Amino acid sequence: MKLHQILYEQVPFTNIATPMSPRAVWDGDTSWLRVYTQCHYSYDDDRTVEVRRYDVRDVALPDWLPAEEWIAECVKWRWAWGMGAQPNWPEAWQRWLAYAPDAWPRKLAAIELLSTSRFRSPFRASLREQLVTWLEQPGEEHRYNSPLSDRQWDKLVDRRVRREANQRDRALYRRNEIDLGLSEPNQPVVADVAATPAYGQPALAFVGG
Repeated sequence: MKLHQILYEQVPFTNIATPMSPRAVWDGDTSWLRVYTQCHYSYDDDRTVEVRRYDVRDVALPDWLPAEEWIAECVKWRWAWGMGAQPNWPEAWQRWLAYAPDAWPRKLAAIELLSTSRFRSPFRASLREQLVTWLEQPGEEHRYNSPLSDRQWDKLVDRRVRREANQRDRALYRRNEIDLGLSEPNQPVVADVAATPAYGQPALAFVGG
């Protein structure tokens, strides 16, 4: 894993609880941290508050994943890792889980196969071997667009898998950030905007009455 310093932005005039979004690899310029914008204080409080627009956060990524790519596709990577993909898995496995158009119940079934090394069922063991073989082949060598047939997927994606995939999807949607590679959640603290906030400490203050 490699540590990157990423510049996050608070989108102006959103709710203050709205998570910051990654924008760029930080260039080391601390003047970003002295830029402020206005947001609404809460979902049921329309008072305007002044908040620091940018923050710098440490993000740990697999060695092979460029920070610029993660920034552009961070939602897909958050969902892949949040669904259970492991950052130490081979690159080909993780890229398929992040970018393949397959629905998440199928991807979750694949994650469960890839997470298991010993099977009671020879059938499931053979599916894992087939999945790994397909994932580790170069794309131009694939005879089919999917590692498993529709019938094989149907055997794996039962009611339990669908329910679990939906539950994880909803949980990820509600969470501001997943644990992997991110610093503290975006929880600004009340501060005097006249003072320059310390590195890594977002600040806000009310504007007006």
